[in-house]
Amino acid sequence: MAYTDIWIVAVVALALVAGCITGEDELPPKEVVQGTQFDGWADYPSISADGRYVAFVTAGGFIPGLSLVRSPGDILLHDRETGETVSIVNMTDLRETYSSFLYPSLSADGRYVAFEAIAPLSKTSYPADGKNPFHQICVVDRITGQADVVSRASDGTRANDWSIDPVISADARYVTFSSGADNLVPGDTNTVLDVFLHDRTTGLTTRVSVASDGTQANAASFPSWISGDGRWIVFASNADNLVTGDENGESDVFLYDSTSGETTLVPVPSAGVQRQSSSISPAISGDGGSVVFRSFAETTAPGASGGIDIFVHDRHTGSTRSITNRSTGGWSRAPAISGNGRYIAFESAAALTPGDTNDRDDVFVFDTESEKTTLVSVASDGIQGNGDSGAPDISADGRYVIFVSKADNLVEGDTNGYADVFVHDRISGRTTLVSVIGMFIDV
Repeated sequence: MAYTDIWIVAVVALALVAGCITGEDELPPKEVVQGTQFDGWADYPSISADGRYVAFVTAGGFIPGLSLVRSPGDILLHDRETGETVSIVNMTDLRETYSSFLYPSLSADGRYVAFEAIAPLSKTSYPADGKNPFHQICVVDRITGQADVVSRASDGTRANDWSIDPVISADARYVTFSSGADNLVPGDTNTVLDVFLHDRTTGLTTRVSVASDGTQANAASFPSWISGDGRWIVFASNADNLVTGDENGESDVFLYDSTSGETTLVPVPSAGVQRQSSSISPAISGDGGSVVFRSFAETTAPGASGGIDIFVHDRHTGSTRSITNRSTGGWSRAPAISGNGRYIAFESAAALTPGDTNDRDDVFVFDTESEKTTLVSVASDGIQGNGDSGAPDISADGRYVIFVSKADNLVEGDTNGYADVFVHDRISGRTTLVSVIGMFIDV
């Protein structure tokens, strides 16, 4: 996850070595699998601010005798310095209630993990009103093992319907999520998914997907992202009543100020007319200064391809532009942004760099200062992946990019035949497999 408090030193380092990671220099040899591979998929990665800790979901088994994973998913936390791998779920009593754990989001120091916890359903346990209270948002403290349900009202009442898409702030105080529950705040009568902000210090839960005057959204809102200090939240919504003049009938991206309660529209460039296309998948930099999102808009933005592009909005200048400007019409998605907003990682089916000839979905990083796009879903020796890659996250300083790939040629010895999680170091050029068992700790 991208945060502001670590990026300064490493940004200088990136600048100093920028010329050392080009194709003109000798590349390091391909890495070798270090540890035991899973016999199932790994997905939904998240990375700490300094790149040391990574979290991901897997449905794969491990070493015989270690009862770790329950179908369809368990969350693992991997320490890239020590090689230790810990089951976040096994260190808590959540496994007594919930059977699946998905979509981890790490705090800046990697100590806290927010995620979805899903209880098993049956015909006898499903509520007659059709609501699903078995799908909650939890936060686990990696050090103490303390687990808390945060999809709850300010009085402690748990959400009475499903809750999804958690994102935790840098200091782990705040968590945003979407929920169909109508009991998290008073007056929630719109019967759609809303975005909420939970303060883990005060216990207060606030509805975010509202107009500046408090009017509730008239359509669903999801997903969301939060700045490092918890003040700024971006979210996508199909509602047309959150700001004045929203008449395009499509999903738009909005910015909520948790201090003032003001909601504003994040604009897509146009000739003075709101575009008739959806904008989704927003993220915000740790410092709150830049917003990235995916849009179907055929805009007049500089470099827009006419396909599905990634846009970046600078809140200081008010400008919005496409960063997938060399696209030939291929879609781009899943943007993630560094702490100061300089680096943006994303997935694309387009050939955005010279020599991108694998005809696969790849992961790229765009530098908003140098205007350079770099392919990062490659082996340490520069070889392109022979399978699709996506779902990136980026460290606060932009040095490390974590992603999922079905390729089996990014490291030597990748023989499990499943999607794996990798980390690419943009300074050294090394790509390593991290969804492995190194020093496994069975808590």
